[in-house]
Order: sequence, then structure tokens, then C-alpha cells
Amino acid sequence: MKQVTILDDLDQSVDATTRTFSIGIRVYQIDLTDANFEKLEKAVLRFVKAARDITPVSRRPNHDPYDGIDQGVVREWAKSQDLEVNEKGRVPLDLVYAYKRALEADTVDTDAVETPDDGPSELHAV
Repeated sequence: MKQVTILDDLDQSVDATTRTFSIGIRVYQIDLTDANFEKLEKAVLRFVKAARDITPVSRRPNHDPYDGIDQGVVREWAKSQDLEVNEKGRVPLDLVYAYKRALEADTVDTDAVETPDDGPSELHAV
């Protein structure tokens, strides 16, 4: 069995973990060791303390965050925002949440988002 070693994106040290964070509607991933992640947390701590936490909270246990979401629409929206997204497979959850936040902020141009298959698609309420 092959082992995969994740290297820290800052200093190339081993035993890093992939971390996801967002600023605005942009979603980022970075591989960091616990020590470098603590440095990132300390760097933004002042802003985090002043911010409002809008982490999605499920209204029911085991709620599927993909429920009611057309992944083709999310994929096209992500491309329109210059976000990386694979052509196939499940859209990453962080992009689904970014899309939902954009919908809530009413920054999604529903006329410009089309599914890759057969033209315009309905946007589903989230």
C-alpha cells in the first residue's frame, strides 16, 4: 500500500493537512502543518473576533448540503467566478457553500448561469 505524504505549502515540511478557507466569495485550499495553521489563525484572529459567524447550521441531523442544488449550475457559477472546478464528479462542498452565500447575497446572475447540458436551468432555492 502506497502512503501519501502531504507537504506544507509554505515550508515543505511533512505531515501537513489540507485546510480550506474563504475570503469574500473566493474559496482557497492550502496544505499546512499544525504549526503553520496556528500562524494563519493568529494572523486573522483580530478579524475573526470582530466578524459574525455564518457557518451553515443544519436544521435537521444529517442534512445533505447538496439537497436542492443543481451541481451543473454551481459548476458554471464557479467557472464564471474564475474558481477551479472539475468537469466531472461531485462539486466540492466549499464551492456549494460559496454558491449558497452568493445566492443569499443576491450576487448570482441567474440569467448568465447555464447548465453544461441543454441550456438554461432553474436555480433551486437553498
